[in-house]
Formats: sequence, C-alpha cells, structure tokens
Amino acid sequence: MAEPRIMFLEDEEAFARSLQDDLEQGGLATACIASPEDQAAGLAFGPDMIVVNPETSVKDAFGLFPKVAVAAPSIPLIVAHSRNLELSRSATQAARDNAVDVLGTIDRPYSAAALAELAETCPTGRRAEGAGDEAFIRALIANDRLIPNLAVEFQSKHDLKSNAIVGFEALTRLRPRRAISPELIFSQLVDVDVEFAATEVVIGTAVRFASALRHAGRAHTVSLNCSAAVLAGGHFTARLDEAILRYRVAPQRIIVEVTEDSRLADFDQLVRRIEELESLGVGIAIDDFGTGMANLDRVSRLPFSELKIDKSIFWACAEGRIPMSMLTGILEFCRARHTKSVIEGIETNVQLEQARLLGADYGQGFYWGRAAPPQFLVPVWR
Repeated sequence: MAEPRIMFLEDEEAFARSLQDDLEQGGLATACIASPEDQAAGLAFGPDMIVVNPETSVKDAFGLFPKVAVAAPSIPLIVAHSRNLELSRSATQAARDNAVDVLGTIDRPYSAAALAELAETCPTGRRAEGAGDEAFIRALIANDRLIPNLAVEFQSKHDLKSNAIVGFEALTRLRPRRAISPELIFSQLVDVDVEFAATEVVIGTAVRFASALRHAGRAHTVSLNCSAAVLAGGHFTARLDEAILRYRVAPQRIIVEVTEDSRLADFDQLVRRIEELESLGVGIAIDDFGTGMANLDRVSRLPFSELKIDKSIFWACAEGRIPMSMLTGILEFCRARHTKSVIEGIETNVQLEQARLLGADYGQGFYWGRAAPPQFLVPVWR
C-alpha cells in the first residue's frame, strides 16, 4: 500500500517543522506549504488529503481552492478550526464554491493520531501520474522557489571510543518537505547552476556555524557536502575561501565531503580541485563510500583525511547480507592511509557496539539525535 500523503497549508514554521517530523515517523508523508508561490509544488507532491488553516489561506483570498479544482479535484479537504469562526465558515464555503470536496474539520494544534485516522479514509490511488518528490522539486525549480526554501541543519559526529562530539555535518533540508533526501536535492534533477546556488547557501551557513562554535569556545569541525560536478566546475573553492575569510574561521575547522555524481566527466579535474582545497588547509572527506564513484580504485587517487562509510553498506554487513570482511577491509584501508573512518547510520545500541567492535574512529546517526537548526546548537547564532 502506498504511503499516505498529506499537504498542509500552514504558515507557522516552528510548528510545521515538529509536525512534519512526527508525522513522517508515523508513516505519513507530509508537505507543509506556507507561501502561495509554493502551492503548485504542494499539488505536484500528490497529496491524498489537504489540511487548510483558514488563517493562512485567507492571506491569498483562498487562492489554493481554484488550483485544487483544476489540478486535483478528487482530493478531499480538511478545514482546521480557527479562533475566528466566521473565517472557518468562509474557507469551507470558498472550497465548495470551487467544487472542492470538504471532508470535515479538525482542531489545532493538530493531533498526529487524528490525522492518521483521517488519512486512512483517503484512497491513495487517485494521484496524478508522476506526482511525488521529484515532481515537487521540479515545480519548485520551475517557480524559482528551490533556493528560497532551503534550510541547513547540523548533525553531530561522535568519537566511538569516548562518545564525545568531534564535529557536525551540514545537512540540507527543504522547509516545505523536510523528509526529502538531500541526495535528491543535489541530483541530476537539478541543473548544475542551480545546484551551485544551493551549495553556496550551504557554504555560507556551515562556515557561519563554525564561527559561532568558535565564539562559544567549541573546537569542533564542520563538514559540508559538495558534489563532484560542482567541485570540478571551479567556483566552489573560491566561494569557500571567501566565506572562511569573512567569518574568520581556521580552514582546518572545515571539511568538504565530496559526494558521488554521475555527471562528472573529468576525474583529473576533480583531483586538481581537491588538491586546491587541501592547499587551503581544508579537510577532505569521501562521502557515501561503497556506492557508485566512491570505490577504492578512484578514491586511492584522491587526497583525503576522512572516509565516510555509507549506511547501506554498514547495515548490510551488520545484518549479515554481505560479508563483514568487506567492512573490515575498508577500515584497514583507512588505517593504512592514516585517515579517519566514519560509519554512518548508527541508530541503535546494537549498531553502536558493532561499529565500536569494528574499530571505526567516528560515528553518525539518529542514535545521538536528529539534525537540528544552528540556533538550537549554539547559544548565540551569529
């Protein structure tokens, strides 16, 4: 059975963030649309149900309803109760005037249990062909709304022996659809120029976060991802150097995680760009090792200080689906090169103990908590 999808028209960002996370963990795919400019993307997401806050909808004169009537007329609408009862009645009437089916009402703050119960009554077979996360991203790009909707959060990285935090990784999120994988945001769906603009957002936030950590007296590294295609393009190094100088951050506090990219045509050019970063004093990590471009033959040609083992490889070894010797061989490779190893995807005590027994240096994963906005992690977000 397809995962139920709910679209919210809701403009309280802090509330939407926690709501999205709770619903996603409960098996409900969620998009929370705050701006009228993003409503087309919300409908491209292919919702099975739309929950409307009248106080948000009235700001564009209930402009969502005629769009629903055209794009998704069979999708039922739930109207949230407003403190202004007349406003709730107006929203319901405006929906009906546009021949949009109003299934009922719901209280705010929303209950995850109540939403799950409502979702069960909405069939998932009425979505337009091609609807989903890829269509959502394409619609954002078509309306020049991808970059304005980007947010950067940070996940901690831990020493597996002491459990101490040794660094943070910048992770890109889309505010309206937090569950979308960053790998999809930085993929062939996105033109390289748009991807570079998104990467610039990450550079600025990550280096600024490193500066905030320094002011807080915390000597942690901050990692940021860059696709091989963007890095080989030549502008990334200059932008990173500018940010480091602007925020007065020691280059050694920044690690660039090079990610796989099938668009890369010139591997030698990538090597030269990585060498430029190394000459600045920036650390280099190979991300998602064990997939695609990240294989021993190519990686052995790159200067790097850290190798990150993709969670799919770790999980497959931990569950016995592939030989554990594969993972121990990777870790031996790291030790022979005097580089740090990072196991991604640690979520349980059992996985933590497995990673420790393997002798990896560092770990990341939900075991230590989910990624958080920078203002949640430093006392003063400069």
